[in-house]
Amino acid sequence: MAVATGLTLALVVGSLVTSTAAGAKQADRAGQGPQRFDHDLRQRIEQALDRWCRWLARNLDPVPGTDLYTFHPTLHGYRAVAGNQFAAAAAGYWLARTKPDDEIAQPLHGLIKLALGSHVAVKTVDRPDIILPWGATYSAADNWHADLFAGTSGMLMLDGLSADRRKQLLTILAWEADQQIEYGFTKKNYHVTPRLGGRSVGESNAWSTALLLVARLALPDSPRQDAWRDAAIQYSLNTICVPADVDSERIVAGKPLKDLVKGANFEPGGIQEHHGFYHPGYMGWPLAYQAYAQLIDEALPEPRRNGDVYLNNWRLAFRRLKQATLANGRFIYCAGSDWINYGYGNAHILPIGIFAAARFNDPDAARLADEWLKLVEHEQSLSGGAVQGVRLATLHCLGPRHFGWYEAISGASLAHALWVMDHMDTSKMPQPATEAEYNARNVGTYHAPGARLVWHRDLHRWASFSWRSAFRQWQAMVQPIGLPHLLRFNHNSTGVIEAADTLQTAKIRWSATDTLPHGGFWSLGTIDRMMRKNKQGFPLVREHQALVALPEGPTVFVDQCQALDQLELIRTGGLGMRLAADIFNDNRVSLSVGGSNKTFGQHPDCDNWHDLGARTITIEGQLTLHAIAGEGSFQLLQKRRRPPDHGSLVDRTHDGESLLSHELYFGPPAYEPPETVPPKKWFRNLVLAIYCKCGATPSQPTASVTGTHPCFAVDLPRAKRTLAVNFAETEQTTDSPVGRITVRPRSVRVLSR
Repeated sequence: MAVATGLTLALVVGSLVTSTAAGAKQADRAGQGPQRFDHDLRQRIEQALDRWCRWLARNLDPVPGTDLYTFHPTLHGYRAVAGNQFAAAAAGYWLARTKPDDEIAQPLHGLIKLALGSHVAVKTVDRPDIILPWGATYSAADNWHADLFAGTSGMLMLDGLSADRRKQLLTILAWEADQQIEYGFTKKNYHVTPRLGGRSVGESNAWSTALLLVARLALPDSPRQDAWRDAAIQYSLNTICVPADVDSERIVAGKPLKDLVKGANFEPGGIQEHHGFYHPGYMGWPLAYQAYAQLIDEALPEPRRNGDVYLNNWRLAFRRLKQATLANGRFIYCAGSDWINYGYGNAHILPIGIFAAARFNDPDAARLADEWLKLVEHEQSLSGGAVQGVRLATLHCLGPRHFGWYEAISGASLAHALWVMDHMDTSKMPQPATEAEYNARNVGTYHAPGARLVWHRDLHRWASFSWRSAFRQWQAMVQPIGLPHLLRFNHNSTGVIEAADTLQTAKIRWSATDTLPHGGFWSLGTIDRMMRKNKQGFPLVREHQALVALPEGPTVFVDQCQALDQLELIRTGGLGMRLAADIFNDNRVSLSVGGSNKTFGQHPDCDNWHDLGARTITIEGQLTLHAIAGEGSFQLLQKRRRPPDHGSLVDRTHDGESLLSHELYFGPPAYEPPETVPPKKWFRNLVLAIYCKCGATPSQPTASVTGTHPCFAVDLPRAKRTLAVNFAETEQTTDSPVGRITVRPRSVRVLSR
């Protein structure tokens, strides 16, 4: 299989010209008012899908001894199936509307033949030496992914298939629809009951809903119509469901909601956790597939519709997701992500945005669709057609099954966006909101105690703290709203502790969070870290962190570490801000230190530490950090460029390969030789004041710290605020410039003056 980025210079230059022209066209359109936004948007999506499908055809591999083609070098496991299914669905939609030459069409038809013929109910491709079949009952993962694959294929490619292929897909739809009843709420009850936290099923129940609606529309004379209808209603109402639904007397589909809803997937405020933490990508899937279900329901004959079912709590979840989405369409993974950045789930913001803009006259939704498409166009301008491929070359080489799935999702989202426009009236879609309008509307403070998460967004800043993040970590984040590509959303605030003969491990001991009366929040907690290489002695370090986001800024970050046993310390650094240096920001980050600007791109050879020798730093002209307590200076770990060859995989997790990021710490340079730290010694006492509003940012630190752990005060004279932090289990009192302050156990108190 050809690597996605291995393209000619002429093609890349031509693509860049096309992208620039498209951007100019967008700028012109923004001032034209009456011109219909949906016409221009459709043309751009059609162009992107055309480019993607032609790229796909050139990157499919023939299956030896057959006329089949595959997007994967291996054909075993549901991940291999996933990429083929979504790629085939997108290709099927495109082929029904395009007449490419045989060089392009033949591989795509071979892929569709493979995708349909390898289903367990069809088996026209019966080559277990090459490919294992897919479908419900075949494997545990397939039981709920198969309905996604089948439903998506039924939506996107049914109309354009030949008679024999159409018969195969109808067989698949009926088979999978019946299996979802078999695995449903009244029988085996497998993976369908909603539950808050890491095992939510909003995503998979949305897939089952859409599949059942597709089967109902495609097979109107089936004797299973009533059974599929009842199942679709129950799967749908158990998708974007909140705790209040469980007791609700509201009548939906002719019954009290409480009789149909078996639990909650979403927190009361409208977020969903999955994989054990808040995961906006897993909100994208149910929002998209519930929207598709609504449109399919509206295409059924009137007596067979249930118009009050499929958008239950949809707007609640979408409003919350908008608050946690940057103005360019990028989800804020404030609890981290174990999937790729700018990919899994986020790609659905294009069809979701179109649906919400057209149905609810939402200019913010129109903006999200428009801006996400611009990101796709930018990626394609660099790759010749691929979306993820331009920055996942290493994963393409070392993890092709995963790459195929992520890339195919991006391609299918383009087809889904057009499908949405085919199935609803988009003529009155509003013009996209401006960046300022979007940012002004999507502000506020949100606290989800059940998810151990809090965030605050204002006109200039995003600040958040998650105590249940990806990889069992915690994450404090601060980011200017005007720099949507600044951060990679993982490992921020975890810092670095390197000591001889130790292993990295951590466990959160406790955390506490509350909101402030006029907006903003405080959050603090304690983490145990490090063990000996023989896996004894845990914990060797006790770390205490706090983040206080004042209503209009600044944000204060506290990071303190104490040795519980003797350490031979090699390096210590607080913060650990992940500064992205990838295709979305010209592969570099700019820092202002001591009045001079420094730009750090991807290092050609190796990861490289830089002692910036400063206690104040400004990032990209908008984010300023003042160290008001703590030993050392800002240290930058500049990351190396990642060539797509074996041995270059930096992170074994997908997220690490999808977005290269430098790492910004505060602390001393590495100790040579290691520094001996005796038990009970505090080796980190960092306090940072972080500003995201240029006009309110002092050029030099003006804040001060009074007192020591466990209770101390941070005075912010420019903000006319003093905050007192108490990590102790008992009430404490600390001195401050405004007098003695008493603070409740494990809390923060903020005083105005």
